[in-house]
Amino acid sequence: MKRLLKYLKPHVLTMVIVSVMVLLITVVELYKPIILMPSSMRRRQELYATAMYISAKIMMQLPMMDHSTRCFCTMTATTWRRT
Repeated sequence: MKRLLKYLKPHVLTMVIVSVMVLLITVVELYKPIILMPSSMRRRQELYATAMYISAKIMMQLPMMDHSTRCFCTMTATTWRRT
């Protein structure tokens, strides 16, 4: 072991710097999900809102069965239109 330490002695500063950097990188990697969570949650909410808006627009264009007259109607924003 003493022989090994003799060879490492000139590189002590480098070893200390590398050890500190490894510890810092480990801490940052562990806290990354906590740091990035608010932005990912906001993005997920934006995507969900967009999907709901698009699906609502599509549903408004689909023909629906008017059971009283047994014909298909399309629902627009304000009225029913028979097709």
